[in-house]
Amino acid sequence: MDDKVLSPGQTATTTVYAVQRTGGLCASYSYRTQRTCLSNQTLTTGNYYDKCVTVSPGSDSTGCVVIPGYTFQLGYTYYNQSEAVLQDNTPWDMIAPNSKVAAAMDPVLMASRCDSMEGCAAFDAFTGSPTLRAYVPTQARWRSTHGLPSGAYRCAGTYVKLQTPSSCPRVPGYVFTPGVSWASADGTLSNVVCDSCGVSQNLARACNTTGSCAAFSNMHGLLAGLGPAAASSVLSQLQPYTSSKCMGLYKRVGSGVPEEVEGVDMLLCGASQYCTQPPQYTWSTQGSWVDVTVTLQGTWQLPAWLSSPNTATLQALPRLPYLRRLQFVCPQGTQIQGGVPRLLIYMLPSLQELVMSGCGITGTLPAGTYMAHST
Repeated sequence: MDDKVLSPGQTATTTVYAVQRTGGLCASYSYRTQRTCLSNQTLTTGNYYDKCVTVSPGSDSTGCVVIPGYTFQLGYTYYNQSEAVLQDNTPWDMIAPNSKVAAAMDPVLMASRCDSMEGCAAFDAFTGSPTLRAYVPTQARWRSTHGLPSGAYRCAGTYVKLQTPSSCPRVPGYVFTPGVSWASADGTLSNVVCDSCGVSQNLARACNTTGSCAAFSNMHGLLAGLGPAAASSVLSQLQPYTSSKCMGLYKRVGSGVPEEVEGVDMLLCGASQYCTQPPQYTWSTQGSWVDVTVTLQGTWQLPAWLSSPNTATLQALPRLPYLRRLQFVCPQGTQIQGGVPRLLIYMLPSLQELVMSGCGITGTLPAGTYMAHST
């Protein structure tokens, strides 16, 4: 029925679709539902689509489907099939059961579902279930599809969404460590993942309103309900978990993390984003004074806001009056490029000692600043 012939408040039964795209027949995912005409002459919406498009995909040299925007991990799936499962709102109960089975063998359909979710990082292909995934595991956590019930399918594997951001947006009040999360109580990695954990801003809002929240991870949600000592113990036993960009552990500033640590990170990486390869931080305190050690994870280029700042840039960067000692550690193969970060030193009015180990820079420091070591 044409919705324009209806008056506001009238209802009509229309054909809708559970999916947006498919490599098969759209009719397999259609059903009828009652909808109401709104005051703007449109019909009410829901977890369905007004249109469905059939797409004929290409194939690679192995004969497996090529999906633009994804890389295909042929022959590999998640170590535990319950790991990182992401629930969407596809109305499977409204269509025939065999259509859900067919969806698991339709990469075009699966990609359309993954594309519609901000937190979707990958999806299963030909493994028996139409499963979306919230994150991509580390290489050690992949499992061969050989021997699985779906092993007869020669294109069984995982499609991984291409990661495009060069840096991760900053979540104010949190220091980011990529790729890690905490172990469960028995020392093993928990596989439970919340549906909304892929969106860090949502988790930060929840953590900010939970007084006992010390951190959150994109794998396990909030770390809350523990005392400071217990939370510190959990955070001292982090393990690699994912290779997905911008996913990992976010430690809350003020819950064991001094403000100076976030301030140093902002000076190094920017006020609105984290570094592409975020440094690792350790710190110690003595009264109000804070000493911070920065271990670089890749070569760091002196950014424009420290080499050629403008007034707006300077106003956005923090001053850290209680930072007493700052140490840079550059593991083998990393270095600081662009010379001595002189402006960085000016942003630290109480800095007494600057230590730069293995960073390969030369230059002069402002008068009154002591460089303990530079190579």
